[in-house]
Formats: sequence, C-alpha cells, structure tokens
Amino acid sequence: MTLQFIQALPFLQFTLGKNTIEERLHREKLADLKRNIDDSKEKLLYAQENFNNVTEPKLIDFYIYEIQAEQSRYEQLLIEYRNEELSYIHSSIG
Repeated sequence: MTLQFIQALPFLQFTLGKNTIEERLHREKLADLKRNIDDSKEKLLYAQENFNNVTEPKLIDFYIYEIQAEQSRYEQLLIEYRNEELSYIHSSIG
C-alpha cells in the first residue's frame, strides 16, 4: 500500500499543483482588478473634487472629460471583476 502511494505522489502533486496554480492566478487577477478599481475610484473622486473647485471654462471641460473617462473605466473594471469571478466559479463546477 505504501509503495502504491509513493508511486502515485508525482501524479497527486501535479494534480494538486495545477489546482493550486489556477487558484493562485485567479486570486492574483482578482487582487489586481481590485487594485485597479480602487485606483479608478480615487481618480474619479479627485476629478469630481477638482471639477467642483475650478472656474476656468477650459478646466471645467477638462474635468468633465476626465470624470466621464474615469466613470467608464470604473464600470468596465467592475464588469471584468464580476466576469472573472463567474468564469472561475463556472470552471470550478464543470
């Protein structure tokens, strides 16, 4: 029995290692997306604060553009985060 277990170890390590690597990559991707989401949120708040404090027309236009761009980036990152979670759950089940 012990000899069979020892002979099966490389296969078990490969199988366990594969799952561990996939899980680690998934967690790293989610963490990276989370950092990007937090960064985008900070930039959005900064742009909104600056918009509220400027009076020059060109700066007002600039911050309107920046707010719209950062809102789009933020929404896209949230979609990517949700899709990554769903794809990992789906691949774990199937």
